[in-house]
Amino acid sequence: MKDYKGQIILSSLMTLSPILIGLLLWNRLPEQIVTHWDMKGTPDGSMGKALAVFLPPLLCLILHLFCAFITTRDSENKSQNRKIVSLCLWITPVTVLLTNCWVFACALGTEFNLTMMLFVVIGIAFILIGNYMPKCRQNYFIGIKITWTLHSEENWNRTHRLAGKIWVLGGFLFLLASALPGVAAAVVMSTAGVLMVLVPVIYSYLFYRKQLKEGKI
Repeated sequence: MKDYKGQIILSSLMTLSPILIGLLLWNRLPEQIVTHWDMKGTPDGSMGKALAVFLPPLLCLILHLFCAFITTRDSENKSQNRKIVSLCLWITPVTVLLTNCWVFACALGTEFNLTMMLFVVIGIAFILIGNYMPKCRQNYFIGIKITWTLHSEENWNRTHRLAGKIWVLGGFLFLLASALPGVAAAVVMSTAGVLMVLVPVIYSYLFYRKQLKEGKI
C-alpha cells in the first residue's frame, strides 16, 4: 500500500471534491435536487439538497477506500502492472466527480442528456480497461476471477487477452448506445453487457476442458 499511498490520498480527495463544489454552489442549488434519471432521460428520483451534496461522495469514498485496501494488500499485486492498479484507484473518483458535476449542472438549469453522458463515460472506461486487461497478471482481486483462470496461468492469460478485445468492443457499443433512443440504447447496452460477461467466462471454461482433455491440468 505504501507504493500507492500518494495516489490513494489524491484519489480520495477527488472523491470528496463534489462536496466542496456543492458547498460553493449551495445558495444557488434548489432544496430538492434530481439525482436519478430513467433510460429516456426523464427525472425519476430526487434528494434533499444536503443529502445530494454530502451522501453520494461519502458513500463512494467508503467504497473507494475498501477497493484500494483490497487491491493494494493483495500479495499477488506486488508485481502487478502499476498502470492497472492506478486505473483501479482512479475509476471511482473520476466517475463520482463527473456524475456529481452533471447533477449540480442539471439542478442549476443546464439542459443536456445525462443518460447519454453516462454512456459515453462508461464506454470510454470500458475501452481503457479492455486495453489494459491483457496485461493484468494473475491475482485474486483484479480481472476475471473464476476457478479456471485462478488455477491456470495459461487460462488466465488467454482469457484476459480475449476479454480485452470484448471489453473494447463493449465500450464502443456503449458509445453507440449514447446516440440512440431509449429502447434501442437499452438493447445495445444489454448486448454489450452479455458479451462482456459471458463470452470470457464461456471461453475460459472451454479452454479448461481442452486442457483437461490434453492432460495439461
